[in-house]
Amino acid sequence: MATQNDLTQTLEQHPTLFDDGLFANEKVALAYYSGNETKLVTRRAIPLDEFKSAVEWMENRTLLKDAGSKDSQAWKKVMEKATREYVSDGAFVAAALFLNVPFDQDIASPHPLLGIKEQKGDF
Repeated sequence: MATQNDLTQTLEQHPTLFDDGLFANEKVALAYYSGNETKLVTRRAIPLDEFKSAVEWMENRTLLKDAGSKDSQAWKKVMEKATREYVSDGAFVAAALFLNVPFDQDIASPHPLLGIKEQKGDF
């Protein structure tokens, strides 16, 4: 089971991971937040319960060897539909990073492509 320590370490390893997703760098994150530097601190608070739920869901999925064609936001919606639990984009991405899910980061989007294998009924 994922712990607060796991979430804390994931955030420390990925300083541009925020509640809204994973940004390519701080400059991109700052632009996303319309220059509001306060959000670079306040949006780092990812709820532990959401992180744990996302980890648990991903642990029951088959991973691909490379990033797939669906981004974290699409996968998050699949998880929410299946579990009927809300998770933030950042909590979902944090879980993927913690579990070493293959990903591909687009500089323009905080929602990386994730290497999760599709199952019947996902989309």
